[in-house]
Amino acid sequence: MSKKCPGCGKELPEESNFCLSCFYSFDKPSVSKRRKPLIIFFANLKSKITKRVLKRSLTALASLALFLLVMGICIVALKNAKSSDPVLPEPETTVIAETLTIPVTQENGEAVTDENGEDVFQVVEVTKTVTLPPSTTEKKGFFDKIFDSDTKNNSQSKNDKTTDGKNTATTEKKGFFDQLADSIFGDKEETTENRQTTAEEHATTPATTAPSTTSKPATTTEKTTQATATTVGTTAVTTTPSGSYYFEYEPLYPNNLENSGNRIRLTKYVGDASIVTVPCSVDGKPVAGIYTDCFIDNSKIKEIHFDDTTTTTISLYSHSFNNLSSLTKIVTNNKGVHMNGDFACKCPITYIGKDGSTNNKLIDGAYYKGTVFYWFTDHPSYTTLTLPDWCTKIDNSSDLGNCSNLKVLNIHKNVSNVQTSAWDYGDGLKEINVEKGHPTVFSHDGVMFYKWSTGSIYDCIYPYSKTDKTFKVPENCYLSIGKSSVFTTNPYLEEVWLSSTSYLKSPDSKYMYDTCYPNLKRIYISPDHPQYDKIAKTFKGELIVKDF
Repeated sequence: MSKKCPGCGKELPEESNFCLSCFYSFDKPSVSKRRKPLIIFFANLKSKITKRVLKRSLTALASLALFLLVMGICIVALKNAKSSDPVLPEPETTVIAETLTIPVTQENGEAVTDENGEDVFQVVEVTKTVTLPPSTTEKKGFFDKIFDSDTKNNSQSKNDKTTDGKNTATTEKKGFFDQLADSIFGDKEETTENRQTTAEEHATTPATTAPSTTSKPATTTEKTTQATATTVGTTAVTTTPSGSYYFEYEPLYPNNLENSGNRIRLTKYVGDASIVTVPCSVDGKPVAGIYTDCFIDNSKIKEIHFDDTTTTTISLYSHSFNNLSSLTKIVTNNKGVHMNGDFACKCPITYIGKDGSTNNKLIDGAYYKGTVFYWFTDHPSYTTLTLPDWCTKIDNSSDLGNCSNLKVLNIHKNVSNVQTSAWDYGDGLKEINVEKGHPTVFSHDGVMFYKWSTGSIYDCIYPYSKTDKTFKVPENCYLSIGKSSVFTTNPYLEEVWLSSTSYLKSPDSKYMYDTCYPNLKRIYISPDHPQYDKIAKTFKGELIVKDF
């Protein structure tokens, strides 16, 4: 026979005293009384395990907090140990050679003139010392030095630099671990080296000039710029019935103080006057120049006068007068005013000269010194220059090449030195006409031709903005377009006629056709022309053989 276990229901032999499956004992009175001690045991075991894990977790968190606290103390200690006055690197300097044209003066400062009464100039080579901003290197934080995080940040820039024109501040880039430490402890490093402004910095930082003309002190204030080692000053305020003004100035040659001597140049006009007088000297220093853009973007100035109490030559630089929309009169009482070809730009000047004198005059935008043409106004209201019959010479001819508004040039037969360099004529020119009877040049259909030094063949100055589509080259003449090695395109010319003695410059040059005659479509050529084979081989347009 068999019997069933009351605990698990398994069949057991009749003689069994306990169950091998659930360890039920037939000697115990009940199952519930037998299992109760096991349930209590497991409950106590669970409680003990939970308390042990919690205790270990709290211990680990406390250890981490202690570690971070110690590291924070180390960071603060290292920061306080740093020098409070770091040494900045020395600035780097380099020397550049510069060629200057300066007037020749006597020991008393008076200009030296030639037999024609013109100022004599000399070309000198001077050296220019340039001071470069100091180089900076990236600073590593304490943790980055330990973990060598620099190898992971090679792709990042070494420094973040913020430049305000003269001073350069360097922001230190921090590594990952230092940023983490800062986020935990709130430790913010200084973002610039040496925030304190020292007396030396004040001495090398230029002060900002206030635009006001009424509150300017009457005394002269000197200031120094480290980058160019240039002393800059301001004149006393001049008050006139037409308004008040003052000037900023510097040595005549800022990078060559020895050659400047005691002379200065004006660099900036500040004021609201309609009539302005250029001083002859400032604090005993002769004014010898008016620098580029000294007078700029001013609609109130109507007249500029030069003081006539000095014999020092005053040089006007390129665009000394720039965009003065009301300037009509320049009174050069000082006979030593030397004008560069483009000393004025966008100025409607109608008179240049000495009050009461007819020797120097401005007619229709052209300035003449006696019988010599010297300068042409680059202004939209002046588009044609006609040299009168009493004009015998062109001086400073390169000025014509700077006149973008000049469209038509008419040359009298008495002009002795007509320029034959393409560089002397502007790209806006459409027409050049020469009066008949000139011994060396002539014009044909708005193109000027000049004789070669040998033989009787003529080359040409073809206006770059000439709009004609057809041009017939005269006998014994070459047709060329370009400025020396820099070719200038004429986009209008489509058709050229070549007789048996008229020629093209570089007839076998594809570059010449593509660059100088990009729209040339047809060439009419005589059947026995000596350039026929070269033109036929290279020219891709229509070549028409015609006897004419």
